[in-house]
Amino acid sequence: MDFGAIRRITSRLWGPVCAVTAAYDGEASGQIAVGVLSASILSDHPRVLIEIWKANRTHDLIAAGRAFAVHPLAADHTAIVRLLGFRSGHDGAGKLDGLRWAPGLTGSPILGGMPGFLECRVAGTLDATDMTVFLGTVVAGEWCGGETPMVQAYEMIGAMPVEWQEEYRRHDLAQREAAAHLLGAAAEKAPA
Repeated sequence: MDFGAIRRITSRLWGPVCAVTAAYDGEASGQIAVGVLSASILSDHPRVLIEIWKANRTHDLIAAGRAFAVHPLAADHTAIVRLLGFRSGHDGAGKLDGLRWAPGLTGSPILGGMPGFLECRVAGTLDATDMTVFLGTVVAGEWCGGETPMVQAYEMIGAMPVEWQEEYRRHDLAQREAAAHLLGAAAEKAPA
């Protein structure tokens, strides 16, 4: 298999950069999603799919609370990406400290100053070994970003200061190594 060719295709399939927040039992956290996409062809029955890495605390909060909020980010939100995306909530409490937010309908944190949000209740899950895909039914949402364009990962990384880009690359490498380990262990357990 030509993994270089496959990577050229899959690297172009990433959706816009989004923060995902969740809360459960008095704890709130957030992360940058692996991926977010629309999962409904009917605008009056909106759903979204989010891909959340299992090693992040936000994953645990979504799984326990069965709810989450999605916040599309603009190019000027690099500090949010660094805050929510460069470490896990397992590494210390307070990922939302310093951010303006309020609990939404489901209790999920709704971040202030974002172009918009979708608040969702979990309708289904898919275990993908290193991540979980959550299907969410949208229960609330708002767009207040006007014509603010949502950005792709490569655009967001390019908008960061050089030292943050290096920090991102180190964090990304560690996540990829952990995911490869999880996927390798799963492949070893699979029947031949």
